[in-house]
Amino acid sequence: MISARSPDLKVPSQLDGAMTLAILGVFGILSIVLFVLKGFIDQLPELFAS
Repeated sequence: MISARSPDLKVPSQLDGAMTLAILGVFGILSIVLFVLKGFIDQLPELFAS
């Protein structure tokens, strides 16, 4: 199996798992923010109509 990383830059598997969790957490929060933002933007036309 060919790894993208060079052998002398070995990252411990524990740090690898933490990095994966951090990335998933950031994207989870980002998706929630975008969902809320979309809901807010959908309300704007009704706000201007009143």
